[in-house]
Amino acid sequence: MSENFWLWFTLWIGLLIFSLCLVSHDVELGKLLLSFTGTILIALLTAMAAFNNMDVNEKKKRAREEYLAYIDLLQIICERYYLLRNLIGHSNKHTHVDWFCRSIFTPYIVPVTDYKSADFGRFYFLSRKMTGKHVIGDQVEKKHQAFNTVYYTQLEGNLKAILNSIQRRNDLYEKQIFPVLTKLKYLGQGTHSIQANDFENHLSYFEFTNFLHFSEEINKALCDLIQDYKAVSESLAEGARELFDEEILSENGGFTSVHFPEEEQPKYQPLSQVQLKLLNASDYPPKNYIDHNQVTFKLSPEMA
Repeated sequence: MSENFWLWFTLWIGLLIFSLCLVSHDVELGKLLLSFTGTILIALLTAMAAFNNMDVNEKKKRAREEYLAYIDLLQIICERYYLLRNLIGHSNKHTHVDWFCRSIFTPYIVPVTDYKSADFGRFYFLSRKMTGKHVIGDQVEKKHQAFNTVYYTQLEGNLKAILNSIQRRNDLYEKQIFPVLTKLKYLGQGTHSIQANDFENHLSYFEFTNFLHFSEEINKALCDLIQDYKAVSESLAEGARELFDEEILSENGGFTSVHFPEEEQPKYQPLSQVQLKLLNASDYPPKNYIDHNQVTFKLSPEMA
C-alpha cells in the first residue's frame, strides 16, 4: 500500500475535491460522495499507518536478529581461534629446531570434538558490505573475505580437515612411534637419546618419513588457519559497524568487536633445504652419518 501511496492518494484527493465542488454548487450527490470519499480516505490512511508501523517493526526485528547473529559469529570465531591456539601449543613446541625428525617429539594430541556448530546461512546479511565492491564470478579480495559467507564455510571445512588429520596422526603415533620411544636409551632426568636410525628396524623409511611429512603439514595448516581467523576478526572490527542501525547498536550496548591479545602469532618454521633433503631421501641416513642439528630431547609427560 505504501509503495503505491501517491497513486491512490492522488486519486482519492481528486475525488474529494470533486465532491467538494458538487457540495459548493448544492448538488445533493456531492454530500453523499463527500461523506463516502472522506470515510474511505481516513480508513485508507489509518490502514496505511498501521501497515507502515508493522513494516517498521518487522525491519527492526530483522535488524536485531542480524546483530545477534553477528554476535554469535564473533563467539564462533573466538572459539575457533583459541581451539587452534591450544592445538598449536602442542604441535609447535619444537619447530624452532631444524631437524627433520622433530615431529616425533610432538606427542599424542587430545582430539577436539566438542565445539559449537554453525549455520553460516544466518550471516548472509554480511554480504551487503560487498555491494558495488565485488563482481560476481571474480575472486573476493582478502579484505572483503570477512563479509563473504562462503569463506566461513571454507574455513570450517579446513578446521574439520585438520581435526580429522590430527586424529589420524594420533593413530599413527600410537601404533608406530610411541612403541619405539618407550624402548630408547634413558639418559636420566626425563631425557632420552633419539636418532632417526632408532626406527629402522620397526618402520620402513617411507612409513617413518610419511609420519614426519604428515605432522609438518598439520602444523603448517594450524598456523595458517589461525591467521585466517585473526584476519577475519580484524576485518569485522574495522568494517562491520556500518551494517547495523545505530538504534540497534545502542539497544545492545554499542558495537561489539573482537581483538585478540597482542602477542606473537604462531608461525610455521619450515625445515632448511638440508633437512628437507634428508626427509625426502630414499632411506635412513647411514649409521655413521652425523647431523649437527640432532640433539637429545626431553620427552613430555604425555610421551614419557
